[in-house]
Amino acid sequence: MNILVISRSNVVKELIKLILEKENFNTDYVNSSKEVASGIYDTIFLDDSVYNLDMELEFIKNIEYSKLIFIGTNRHIKTKVDEVIKKPFLPKDIKNALENLPLKISSVHVKTNEIKTKILDPQEIARIKELIQDDEDEHKQELSYIDLLTDRQSLKLKKKKAKELLYEISTLSKKDIKRLLKGAKISIKIQFKSDNYE
Repeated sequence: MNILVISRSNVVKELIKLILEKENFNTDYVNSSKEVASGIYDTIFLDDSVYNLDMELEFIKNIEYSKLIFIGTNRHIKTKVDEVIKKPFLPKDIKNALENLPLKISSVHVKTNEIKTKILDPQEIARIKELIQDDEDEHKQELSYIDLLTDRQSLKLKKKKAKELLYEISTLSKKDIKRLLKGAKISIKIQFKSDNYE
């Protein structure tokens, strides 16, 4: 079985690796579907940690797959995917999702009656705690500008970051932009490089 995991979260990637490590699956882990050159996948896991989910779904349309599973709680995404796994998820949630795979590309290899539980040793627990801490720190730094504005945080952006903000806002509807920027004081300064031929 070919599986694609799209996530910016090291915790999600490592947990899925732990769940699938004993199965004979070919699994690719990427931060964005833009990184996928080609391939056919039985299952794609899309985590809510990726930037701009709507754009990500557009890129996924170019990938051949049987089932798209969303990991997270974003309500408007539910109608655009085959299945939703809410966070925090358990190993059985991932395995159940793989069992319910439509037999479009290949057959499912998961055998629930042979699943053996394994208690994590202290080193594995320490590693998972470390990954969770790293992921939380990373997530604080990687919030999208829209998320920051939703949390009513002030922004002062220049150059590339300002362009990124404008690009993110351009994906929203007028109604969403009005709601997002309600009560905000906005200053925009546009300055072009001068052409000096001396």
